[in-house]
Amino acid sequence: MIRHGFPLAGIHFDWDYSVDYTPEQQVAYETMVLNEYEVDPAYFEEKYNMPVGERRQQPSPLAPSAPLAPDKKRKQQNNARPFFD
Repeated sequence: MIRHGFPLAGIHFDWDYSVDYTPEQQVAYETMVLNEYEVDPAYFEEKYNMPVGERRQQPSPLAPSAPLAPDKKRKQQNNARPFFD
């Protein structure tokens, strides 16, 4: 462009290689990262311009669930019959 007379001497061009995600893709990406890694809350404060508090404790997926009460067990057993007869 300089050879064609444009006054661009000393100017350089930077291409933006960042990926544009749809909101659904961004949520999926951030959820995946949050599930696997500890993320600095400052990232979300800066990105979404909102304060971030302490992270909530979520039950571990490997934690055993609470046992059923005996009367609920009996109810489930009484209703345990094939759906298609």
